[in-house]
Amino acid sequence: MNDFFTTAQKFFHEYRRYVAAAVVVLLLAAMITVATSSKLNPMAGAYGSYNDATSNEELTELLNTYYTAYDNNDRETLESVASPFSERELSYIEMMSQYIDSHTIEELYTKDGSEKGSLLVSAKVGIKYNALEENAPGLDFFYVEKGENGYHINNAYSLFNLQNGDLEVDPAVTSLIAVFEGQPDVAELQSKVQAEHEERMLSDATYNAFFTTSIREAISQWAAGYEAALAEAKAAEEAQAAAAAEAAQAGQKAAGEEANKSMVRVTAKVNVRESASRSASSLGQVAEGTELSKYSEDGDWSEVDFNGSRGYIKTEYLEAVNADASEAAADDTADAQEDDAREADTEGTDAAEANTEEADSNDRPQAAEDMNASLKKGDSVTMSDSVNIRLEPKDDAKKVAVAYQGSKVEIIKVYTNGWTEVKYDGKTGYMKTNLVK
Repeated sequence: MNDFFTTAQKFFHEYRRYVAAAVVVLLLAAMITVATSSKLNPMAGAYGSYNDATSNEELTELLNTYYTAYDNNDRETLESVASPFSERELSYIEMMSQYIDSHTIEELYTKDGSEKGSLLVSAKVGIKYNALEENAPGLDFFYVEKGENGYHINNAYSLFNLQNGDLEVDPAVTSLIAVFEGQPDVAELQSKVQAEHEERMLSDATYNAFFTTSIREAISQWAAGYEAALAEAKAAEEAQAAAAAEAAQAGQKAAGEEANKSMVRVTAKVNVRESASRSASSLGQVAEGTELSKYSEDGDWSEVDFNGSRGYIKTEYLEAVNADASEAAADDTADAQEDDAREADTEGTDAAEANTEEADSNDRPQAAEDMNASLKKGDSVTMSDSVNIRLEPKDDAKKVAVAYQGSKVEIIKVYTNGWTEVKYDGKTGYMKTNLVK
């Protein structure tokens, strides 16, 4: 808290140019080595004597317009007679305008600036604060330039910006101002205003309390609030930039994945994992023969599309889909459905379990129409799933065709070993009896 109060005191001291007669002395170092009488010396004007500009109507009108806009926080008018402004200074003016009723120019002095028509201006003013009955003494500095449309205040050289450094300035001009501030006549005017202020501080308790407490606290609160808002805005801007970068990166990743996407077929009934690990949660299962979009690989795992979300399957249980082969569109889902125990990526193993049902390849299976009373020779069955048709009634027999879901097979014989001989698309082969449905 003591550190904060010390900072507030320092801040008050820096900004007292708007508050009272305490004159801000710019601590800008400048080494002047050229002759002051030379017309080629841009510093020559600062060394000259004050010119009483109280009767300069154009300059007086410019400053009165500035002060009226300042007192009423009229940004549009302010920026029409003075520029540029930092957001910090505009915020400060907004706060101070709540305490100031008006400025009255009492004395006006000028010296020539570095450019033709430019002026170094000292304005002794009376500031009417709404909490005080009488004007408080003050001293302002302006760097005024002459253009096609007349005088204009170059606000980059306002005392506020010279103290805070929010806007870039020309070092040559700041050196000129430093020389100006160090001249005897300028110092004399500063001392005069300072003396008036100190006399009021001693003789007027209300005046003293206003400057030592009220306005100081107001400036401290504004400074703390402005810095907090600045930090918050910066954090929000950084967060927005980070989110935009993340979205762009995600978009690039998605575009790259889409470009590299391929179709794969599941070779066994498997779990789909939340991440590339057997210990990851299961999102669900996919049957053998299911075709999925594959996006990338992560070690032994492949990232696939699963019901609109991303999931992972062991790469060893996937095979590429050959778009040119018509029979590669469906795999042997019959073998996956015949045995619920045949499942890859279960607790303890990620390999498909072998089918325990075996048939003796040397023995022709015996006919048994009573094996499945619903199946009879000559029946036509519409397949509810895509099922492999094999050359022999054995799990490892050569596949001769695939009876796709919705297609029809003709029953030739039903055997006792769990196989049924069928005719499909002009070919004869064997299917698991429990899958002929």
